[in-house]
Amino acid sequence: MEEPCKDFGVVYDDYAMMPARDSFEDWKNRIGHDPQEATRYFLHKVASIPKNDKGAIFSNLPGEEILASSFQKAAEYLHKPLGGVPYLLKDLFDVAGEDTHCGSSFLAEARGKPKKSSAIYRTMEKQGGVYCGKTQMNEFAYGLSGQNDHFGNCPHPVFTDRLSGGSSSGSAWAVGSGLVPLAFGTDTGGSIRAPAAFCGIFGIRLIPGLPWISEGAFPLASTFDTPGWFTGSARDMIVSLQAMIGANSEGKLGQGLYFDGYNDTVEPALLERYNNLIGKLDVINKPTHTKILNQVFEGSADHYKVIVSIEAWKTHKNWLDDYQDSYSPRVWERIDGGRHRTMDDLLAARDFSDFLSDAIYELLIEFDYVVMPATPFPALEKNTMSESIRSTLLRLTAPGSFAGLPILTVPVFLDNGLSGGLQFIYRKDATHVPVKLLEAFEAF
Repeated sequence: MEEPCKDFGVVYDDYAMMPARDSFEDWKNRIGHDPQEATRYFLHKVASIPKNDKGAIFSNLPGEEILASSFQKAAEYLHKPLGGVPYLLKDLFDVAGEDTHCGSSFLAEARGKPKKSSAIYRTMEKQGGVYCGKTQMNEFAYGLSGQNDHFGNCPHPVFTDRLSGGSSSGSAWAVGSGLVPLAFGTDTGGSIRAPAAFCGIFGIRLIPGLPWISEGAFPLASTFDTPGWFTGSARDMIVSLQAMIGANSEGKLGQGLYFDGYNDTVEPALLERYNNLIGKLDVINKPTHTKILNQVFEGSADHYKVIVSIEAWKTHKNWLDDYQDSYSPRVWERIDGGRHRTMDDLLAARDFSDFLSDAIYELLIEFDYVVMPATPFPALEKNTMSESIRSTLLRLTAPGSFAGLPILTVPVFLDNGLSGGLQFIYRKDATHVPVKLLEAFEAF
C-alpha cells in the first residue's frame, strides 16, 4: 500500500494529536439512527470544551430543548445533501430573535435584535441543516488573528498555546476541533483563508455581492466582503459546494499557474511542503509570469487597508465617537483611520483594484487557476500577532480579495501537526475547478 501524502493533511491518523472529525455522512447516520442520541452527542462535545475557552469560541448556543427539536426535525431532511448536518454561523450573520454581536461589546444594544434571519441561515434551513449556534470572531471582523479583547482570544483547536486565526475564528475552531463538520464565516482580506490554513481544514471564499453576504450579514467592507465556509475534509467540501452553489463535477481540470513571488516570506519547512504538493498537480511556474504578478501585486496590502478603513468608517461613523470606549483600541484606530483617508487615496486604491483584477482575469483565460501560499507560517503563538505580521499575511491574501474571485484553501501539514495552506483562485463560472482539485487531493 502506498504511503499517504503527508504534505496534504487529510490522513489525520498520521498525527496522534489530531481530533476525530465526524463527516456529513457520520452525522446523517447518527441522526437517522436516533436524533436524541445525536443531540446528547453534540452536547457532550460542547461540555468537554474547557470553560475558560467557551466565551472565546461561541457567541450563542441554543438550549438543549431547542437543539433536540432541531435534530429531530433534521431527520426529515436526510435525503438532502446537507440534511442533518450540524453547522455554526459566524456571529455577524443575523438569526431572527437572536442578538448579533459581531465580536463587539455594544452592537446588540445599538442595533437591536434582528427581525429577519440572514440569507445564509434561510438557505441552510431549506437544506435541512441543524443550526447549532453562533461563533466568536475578531471584533467587527477587523483582523486575522482570532483575538478579541472583549471575549478572549480563540485558541487553536489542537495547539492551545496558539491562535486559530481570524476573523472567522470560532467557526474554524469548531470544524478543526471536530465539534461540527460545517461552519460558516466571511472573508474580506483572508478571514477564511488564514484560519483554514492555521486550523488544518478546508475553506471556500466565494465572491462579493451574493445574497448570503448582502442580506443579513453585518458588513466590514462591502467591496471585499464575501461569504464562505469550512469543512474538515475534502469530500465534505465537495458535497457542500455541490449543494450550495451547484458546483459542476464534470469537465477536466486544466493547467494551473504557481505564483511563487512571495516565497521569500514563507518558512522553509512549510515552503518545502507547499512545493511538494504543488508538484503533484499540473502547474507551471514561469519567471515571466512571476515577474508580472510581482509588479501587479505590489502595494496590494496598503491599497486594501485604504478601501477597508474607508468603508468600515462609513458603517461605524454614527457610533465611533459615542462608543469609543466600547471598541478595542486597535479596532477603533483602524476604523477611525478611514475618516482621515483622502479622495486621492481612494481613487488610487480603486485604480489599483481595476488593474489587478484585469491582470488576474487575463491569466485565467490561459490557466484554470492561480495557486499561491495562503499563509507564510503555521498558526501563531498567543500574543505574537503584530501589525507587521498582519501586513505580511495581507501581502498574500489581499491580491485574491482584489481579484473578487472564488478561492479554495486547502491545508498543508508539517510533521509536528501544525499547518499552513495553499489558496487556489479560479474563475466565477469554473465551478468544476475546486471539485476537481479536491478530488485530486483525495487521491494523493
